[in-house]
Amino acid sequence: MKKMWLSLLFLTLQSYSAYALDWNLGLKGGFGGTGIQKTVETDDGNIDANRSEGPAVVGIGLEKNISDKLSFAIEHRRGFRFGPFTSGVGFTDATWRWYYMGVVPAIVPQKSESYFFTKKWSYFLGGAAGLAFGEISREGEKIKKVKSSGVTIGIKIGADLHYRSDMVIRSEIVTSSTFMNASVIEESMSEFGLLCGVLFSY
Repeated sequence: MKKMWLSLLFLTLQSYSAYALDWNLGLKGGFGGTGIQKTVETDDGNIDANRSEGPAVVGIGLEKNISDKLSFAIEHRRGFRFGPFTSGVGFTDATWRWYYMGVVPAIVPQKSESYFFTKKWSYFLGGAAGLAFGEISREGEKIKKVKSSGVTIGIKIGADLHYRSDMVIRSEIVTSSTFMNASVIEESMSEFGLLCGVLFSY
């Protein structure tokens, strides 16, 4: 009985290891920003506060090929302000990319003994849904802190270059915003980015 359980455990771990190799790590960065728009109640009445963090956006994610035309990813992105350096707004979402021209690049780990790939561009359209959380502080302003959160929906348009068997170079446009705000106070969060990055096996 003990040997049977050990055998089942071994097979499960082997299956998990094979499944984990299907996921690829993605890093990206570029020009853009994240922001919060919120109506804040004060003693002098309601004031519209608009805060943003840019001009840089960076992101990280895990991605998996679902089929020859579709991929799925979990991604997190943040906007950065350089002076003073701050990063208080983050977007995390699940993304589906549909490759309408070409196929999904199949990344092959370096340890693979044999493989074949073609260096070419594959173009995609993507949809995303997730969550955003943020807090932006500004010293010296009447409203020093603006905080918000919400459910997001977004689109991603771009292209992948299968540069090496184990690496893909990606260029994309990303835009997202919150929706379904149930608060009495009007507020929203948004992001925009012109990003470049790499996707590789880990």
